Amino acid sequence: MTTAPVHRTVAGQGVRLAVAERGLEHETAIVMIHGWPDTKALWNPIADHLAADYHVVTYDVRGAGESGHPTERDAYRIEVLVEDLAAIIDATSTGPVHLVGHDWGAVQGWEAAGIDFGGWLASFTSISGPSLDHSGYAIRAQLRGGPRALVALADQVMRFGYILTFATPVPRRIRRSGPTSRINRSARRFLARALQLVEHHPPDPDHPAPAVAWDAAHGTQMYLANILRRLRYPNERATDVPVQIIEATRDPVVRKLSIDASEPWVANLRRRHLPGGHWMVRSHPTEIAAWIAEFVKFTSGGHQSTELCDTRVDGHLPRRA
Repeated sequence: MTTAPVHRTVAGQGVRLAVAERGLEHETAIVMIHGWPDTKALWNPIADHLAADYHVVTYDVRGAGESGHPTERDAYRIEVLVEDLAAIIDATSTGPVHLVGHDWGAVQGWEAAGIDFGGWLASFTSISGPSLDHSGYAIRAQLRGGPRALVALADQVMRFGYILTFATPVPRRIRRSGPTSRINRSARRFLARALQLVEHHPPDPDHPAPAVAWDAAHGTQMYLANILRRLRYPNERATDVPVQIIEATRDPVVRKLSIDASEPWVANLRRRHLPGGHWMVRSHPTEIAAWIAEFVKFTSGGHQSTELCDTRVDGHLPRRA
């Protein structure tokens, strides 16, 4: 089913945020946050599935798509990103929402679940994105572990090695080149082909986004503004919000270590596995939409299936470093 979205803008923290809404306003709201270097179009297939029964909200985060593109690094701090999310929820819903995040959208979701906006989150589904705070505590534990723990940590660190390029002048030059530059067009063709080969899904006119290189260059500010700061000085982010983790078993970037880090901090956790890559939201939209809908129904007071019950993980808070 395809439901034509209604587009509008919402005032974020100093930027205008481009929003798309599907479904009926009086239905349960599901807010979906994309990651890097995507736009809200990432969610189109899943949002279309869910719109028959829910009010589905997607938006371009700051620095992406049709939303504002701040140039200052501090404008991409996770605290500011979550304030944007709060503005979206306030503008599109009259009650608690079910949050879904992918990649950096999941990173923001973990932050939101940890502070819970005073009860505005009914549930959170995390896809291919870790909590920076949980990861910070996990790194400390791994450093105190034996050889196997250190090997697992080294593997995850090496897979995040691409972040080092974000501190070079290249992203700044791309930001200055504009969204229609030759480098942007070349990057889009390369990424589209790479996703077809690695993620095993057919060509898609909506993904990657037309200005993917320009958006990506702005999005590097999220990494530089948050990762080292939060890993070195993590916050204690235990949450009572019901959480569902959908883990991509073939994700070349986000490894099991990063996902495991959140288990001790979540009181009500479900964890599921799907044999897909990092962008499995595009290659497996039907399965993911079904899992989101099932979790939303359950956390809204519905019946819990045997399959969902079997995904339950019992948390236990870790010892502090």
